[in-house]
Amino acid sequence: MTFACPASLKANLDRYVALHPQAYREAVDAMTQIPQMLEAVMTGEGEFRKWRTAKAGSPKPR
Repeated sequence: MTFACPASLKANLDRYVALHPQAYREAVDAMTQIPQMLEAVMTGEGEFRKWRTAKAGSPKPR
């Protein structure tokens, strides 16, 4: 998957990747971090979480 992002978002992502080792003593790269960040956003987003919970409880089609 590829996606386009504004230059300001790319700059912030680059800053995050550069500062991560100082904060957590572990180097990361953007391609590894992006999926984890997206998962964290979707997991924490209330309406999406409610929808997933409702879908998980619905009966499966036969």
